[in-house]
Amino acid sequence: MKCKNCFENTTSNFCANCGQKVIKNKLNFKDLFNQIKTDIFNIESVLLNTLLSLFIKPRQICSDYINGKRKAYINPLKLLVVLISIKTFIEIKMNAHKNEVGQLLFESGYFKFIILLFLIPILAGLAYLFFKKYKYNFTEHVVIASYLISATTLISFLFYLVKYFLPEFKSGVIILLVDLVICIWFYSSIFRNKIIFTILKSAFIYIIALLLFYLPIAIISRNYLTH
Repeated sequence: MKCKNCFENTTSNFCANCGQKVIKNKLNFKDLFNQIKTDIFNIESVLLNTLLSLFIKPRQICSDYINGKRKAYINPLKLLVVLISIKTFIEIKMNAHKNEVGQLLFESGYFKFIILLFLIPILAGLAYLFFKKYKYNFTEHVVIASYLISATTLISFLFYLVKYFLPEFKSGVIILLVDLVICIWFYSSIFRNKIIFTILKSAFIYIIALLLFYLPIAIISRNYLTH
């Protein structure tokens, strides 16, 4: 029998080439809804596993993905883009009552979206230099950086929601400290040799990344306010 997805010959219930289940009968509503249920469950389980692993097992998620065990996790770049997109979209909706376009631009996160994406190669490059003896190549550091920024983006979004509903809540310094802890936790979990030096290197990478993130925002915001 030929697989109806890739047209390879197969003798089992699943195609050895593409993995699709061999379809022998005509499509019916039961099959259609079972497929929907399976797809939703798979998406939910992979998403939940990925998000939990970011905070509980950062070493494992990065190591697994780099070493080829990728089915259990969401692609790091895809995850980051999705999280930033959702955060930006919700911030836009929450700030839609503001009339000034420039104010909405910065507070909604459009510019931060771009800066965060540019931070990926910067973080990867810094980690590549500081942890070069661990033999990770630049692309593998991009994976680590993407998962790291995904974790910090998720945390900042949660704080943003709290601040939106509780305007008196001062979250700025807390977010910076939490992000620093996540950065140290990530790198110290992955690069375990000489933990003190790893913590210091992680903190230094975070400070540089922080400056590179907020400096362009501060410059452009100042230029906007002066016009």
